[in-house]
Amino acid sequence: MKRYLISAIVVAAAVAGCDETIYRIKLTPKDDKLVRTLTVTRQGGSQDSKRAAKPLPDAELAEIAKAYSQDKPKGPIDEPTFTGAFANVMPNDVGGSGRFVRGESRMGVASSYIERFRGNDRPGEVIEASLKALDELMDIFIGYMETRLGAEAAFPKLRKFMDTELRKDIKNLCTYAYLGSSTSQLNWLDAKKHDKNTLGYEILARVAAYLIEREYIEPADLPFLRRVTSDQLQADKLLNKALARIAAKAKITDAKFIARLGSLLTDQDKTEASFEAYLRTTSQYKKAVKELKPPVGDEKKEAQARDIVMKPLLEKAVPLRIDLGLGNTQRVEIELVLPAKPTYTNGKWNPKSGAVTWKGPLTKRREKTPFLPEICYALWSKPNEKFQKARFGKVFLSGDRLMNYCLWRRGLAADEAKHWDAVLLKHKPGQDLEASIKTSDKPMPYLLEGLKLLQQAMKRKDPDRSED
Repeated sequence: MKRYLISAIVVAAAVAGCDETIYRIKLTPKDDKLVRTLTVTRQGGSQDSKRAAKPLPDAELAEIAKAYSQDKPKGPIDEPTFTGAFANVMPNDVGGSGRFVRGESRMGVASSYIERFRGNDRPGEVIEASLKALDELMDIFIGYMETRLGAEAAFPKLRKFMDTELRKDIKNLCTYAYLGSSTSQLNWLDAKKHDKNTLGYEILARVAAYLIEREYIEPADLPFLRRVTSDQLQADKLLNKALARIAAKAKITDAKFIARLGSLLTDQDKTEASFEAYLRTTSQYKKAVKELKPPVGDEKKEAQARDIVMKPLLEKAVPLRIDLGLGNTQRVEIELVLPAKPTYTNGKWNPKSGAVTWKGPLTKRREKTPFLPEICYALWSKPNEKFQKARFGKVFLSGDRLMNYCLWRRGLAADEAKHWDAVLLKHKPGQDLEASIKTSDKPMPYLLEGLKLLQQAMKRKDPDRSED
């Protein structure tokens, strides 16, 4: 039974193999397009041995070539490279969805790039499935406990606690586990090395605070939690302490009942056999047996209930993403070349190379996964210095100020844009811009919003916002 209690918190799976595929993308803005070059490297062999280049599967190679409107390269190629220029939608080459948006005005240009790579961008559905699976697991656990302790006078109190407070707490903790597992893989946030995975550590802190606040553990227990997987004696001690606290929360004072509960959960051999037998009586087991594929060849071994019931439910209930450094790993590395430091980005800016970089792991192409996608973004701008100096006597609109202005400018109707541009073209330093705007034959109140943006930018003395 204990293996399921531990598995409810940590679900890990190791896979065989040791291929590595790296997708390297270089992006360079050119006028209203983003020039994109993808180079794919695939290597085989163990980490300790010499890694040999391996060609991409033909199906994947053909899919990437199609995304660039090119023919599939002929013959085996160690590092296939594809290049194209894209005005808006990025090609679905690695897997995902990306956009490049450029807003041009007489005052300057603002651009943005955002791209999602693979993963599951429907976390609400993942959490919904997790909560449903957790309800099934709790129902199974409560049902099993009733077969073993249901005749005890104190059991109704335990059942009520498990069915209400404990059920809610486990749902909250598993939701934290999902969020922590997803955010721990977001290596885009490593602009500062020491800040890497700050969000993941924060979620761990929230979990610890949650358990302490609800009196499942004490701060003094924290140093020993890491020993539970390798130190059976310590695991039993912590479990018994937790059971004593649960009994107090459930208002159970029967010491003999608490002892029997502890014995039930710590006697792994006895509990495992009886739990397996109980699982075979559940509706989940009967349904899983019906859905089983017929055995192949001489394979006549009866399916274990824990494998066809507990394992699938645990994977849905606690979708943890654990990188063991094994298996057919895939990752992406992106370089966005820019004329200046971006105003906003979750990547790492390198002033020497003049580029923003991202790197991170990928789930397998078209793999059904519960984990959040890798995502990267950057926003940057370039002022029209010549125009601003000629019309306003100085360059005052850049960075986030220029980005806000370009966003406002793109929202103008045709007649508003025509009047606004005409006013700017005639404007000279020192003239009353507001009076010029109001010369329109019909009221255009939204133009005053643009005027306000310019006036605020002229007055500001603080530097433009940019990522540190």
